Amino acid sequence: MEIKLNKELQNKMNLFLKTKDKKLSEFLKKLGINKYSFSKDEINNIENLYKKDDTIREYVYIYIGEAVINIAGGFWSIGKFKKDEAYGLPIILGWGGNDDSPRICPDVWLYFIENDGLRKPLGEMIHSL
Repeated sequence: MEIKLNKELQNKMNLFLKTKDKKLSEFLKKLGINKYSFSKDEINNIENLYKKDDTIREYVYIYIGEAVINIAGGFWSIGKFKKDEAYGLPIILGWGGNDDSPRICPDVWLYFIENDGLRKPLGEMIHSL
């Protein structure tokens, strides 16, 4: 059963999709690299960089989602269930080629990074999906 987005959520999603590629390009420049590899090492380095500089949060949020999509597949959507902590946030659905896979919300992973709550380095987590 597909749930239609209300106008507010649709506008949020449209704005996110319209700006994410530009922000990814800006982040490349900040990192001083030409292209993302989404390797375990690159993801772990970005995790460690974020632990030292949380002003890059928005960039890392997008990067995590793009890493998941590049490694495990899936697509950007938006949290549309009001009882979900990801309500109104960009999320990844359909990863692993499975329409029933649970949503991945980069915001949740950022919270665990900020609070040293990841079970293993982020690169290992994403590459194990």
